[in-house]
Amino acid sequence: CAPDEDLAEIARMSLDSLLLNMIVDTTENGMYGGAHGRSYDSVVKDMRCRFFWVYQFFFGEYGFDDVPEKAKEIGISNTPLIFVSDYRPDGILYAIVADKQYPFANRESVHNPGMKFEFEDLGALSKYTYNTELYSIGCVNNQQPYPADSPDARHEDTQQTNFSLIFAENSKAGITVHHPGNVSGHEYWYGDARCNCNHLFGNENTVMGIFYIPGSAGTFNYIHAHVEKSQFDEVIEQADKNRIFVREGDAYAMLQFSQKYSWSKSDTSEVLIYDDNRKTNIRLAFVCEAGMKSEYGDFQGFISAMEKKTMSFSRDDLTLEYGSMKLHLEYNKRDGVTEFQYLDGKLQEYPYAYTYDSPFMRSEWDSGVIEVMYGDTVRVMDFVNITDTTKKK
Repeated sequence: CAPDEDLAEIARMSLDSLLLNMIVDTTENGMYGGAHGRSYDSVVKDMRCRFFWVYQFFFGEYGFDDVPEKAKEIGISNTPLIFVSDYRPDGILYAIVADKQYPFANRESVHNPGMKFEFEDLGALSKYTYNTELYSIGCVNNQQPYPADSPDARHEDTQQTNFSLIFAENSKAGITVHHPGNVSGHEYWYGDARCNCNHLFGNENTVMGIFYIPGSAGTFNYIHAHVEKSQFDEVIEQADKNRIFVREGDAYAMLQFSQKYSWSKSDTSEVLIYDDNRKTNIRLAFVCEAGMKSEYGDFQGFISAMEKKTMSFSRDDLTLEYGSMKLHLEYNKRDGVTEFQYLDGKLQEYPYAYTYDSPFMRSEWDSGVIEVMYGDTVRVMDFVNITDTTKKK
């Protein structure tokens, strides 16, 4: 809508970039996965979040007239702006949506949205998402600390769903693991009560994590997982081994904890995990692995395969190992917690060198240029020179 042509062109490319960012983090039907910010209770309990309807408007199965009514059901008031704008996505976006080849990973280096400009080179958040046609799993692999005197330090880890697993066939069958939010300041599933105590590592179809609170946890001396049993086709528990298996259609998942779990009496979807009911020095860990019928056969085949794997957590050493993945934490009062992540014995480095890094969208950090790839076509959106060109490789 801007009368200035350059500004209007930047806006158009920005909208394409935002939609592309959604496309590379979605299942085949547009369920938006991975880590999310502003994890309100309603989003945790139904992963069909607001952006789903924006995606559906341009690329989805719903008709042009259906989306506003559907969006109204969850309180989106800005959908009519889509109708009055002449913006429509570039054709390459439609080609990618129609022909995405799963599975694939997307790596992003981003910032929390509330950060002030003067700290733009600090506090980078490295996000990893693994997408298949039936599920999407991902987490924040690393969050750089903000300076101690930064007014935005409170954004570290808080108010986020730092890990989620969603299933394409049912948006209410998602899985998350949190340290609870402070009910008076944050909603219950609103993340972390400002303790910055979750440390996660995701690779392909697996996410592992350590929750570490060296001081007092106060009221929230536990972590909790959201697993709505009534929404899954099958749920099988191995309580003696701290494992829960779920099936939604032809997608499966295993959730395993380092301690015994129990189901909340007040919320049938909440799994509670205490560190032997400690109030201080809490150390808990979990692993979540997903799979599909095409890989494991029936649900029992998946369970049998998972039973052969070992989750090893050293509470004293703050080291979690699972398959080829290893997460280790070190702590001192001056510097706080330092994370070390290893894949096949190789130390992982953060932040990522790319703002976006997927088979369809790539941008070197701070370059101002986004490359969009489809087949033998490369589209280059240059936000510095305000140009948008498409060429063959």
